[in-house]
Amino acid sequence: MSDRGRTIGFLVHDNVTMMDVAGPADVFHHANAFGADYKTVMVSADGQAKRAANGHFLMVESTAARAGALDTVLVPGAYGMVAKPFEQELVDAVGQLTTGATRIASVCTGAFLLAHTGLLNHRNATTHWTQVERFRKSFPLVNVVPDALFVQDDSIITSAGISSGVDLALFMVEDDYGPEVARAVVRQMVIFNQRPGGQSQHSVAVAATTSRDHVLRELLDRSQPSLRLITRSMPWPP
Repeated sequence: MSDRGRTIGFLVHDNVTMMDVAGPADVFHHANAFGADYKTVMVSADGQAKRAANGHFLMVESTAARAGALDTVLVPGAYGMVAKPFEQELVDAVGQLTTGATRIASVCTGAFLLAHTGLLNHRNATTHWTQVERFRKSFPLVNVVPDALFVQDDSIITSAGISSGVDLALFMVEDDYGPEVARAVVRQMVIFNQRPGGQSQHSVAVAATTSRDHVLRELLDRSQPSLRLITRSMPWPP
């Protein structure tokens, strides 16, 4: 745990998934109200604003080359980014941002970009469950963990799809400023649960068939706290 300030750089790019950026960024923002000291910076390879997959633009503050020293670099995913070769400018941006960074992270298919640069060679890593097989075949030197919300290997953390970026950010907050700050953020953001990294990407609640019987649905909803307690008691890797 540390009281020092931390600068987190988000590498945004065309067609980026908005929640891959907004989810973690909001976690860090809320953490500041409970004693953390985060500064988030949006950067792109060319310094230009980027249109997210939902059609909205993300403004940036710097090119990757001029972003300066960063404590953490976070690479979000994008729809379709794994179906075509990466632009060299984007690959170079990863190298520029991660040089000297103490922690590197990705959300969803952002792991493909980290793997392309060789940063994940001989490391444990994960990505969105729909892209696990493509990930494994594309990067045979990566030890792919197929069903985890996020995976830490030394200073690099990769996470699964979209909302797992929030879990990833909460893990960082707890690591940086302690569990009380992380729990305060969970309560403030009204998040269902602070999920451990080893939890499956496929939750019990989602996997179950939804009942049309309103009485039965109410009973199932009331049972969710018990399911959460069971999940949190399960062992998971550090």
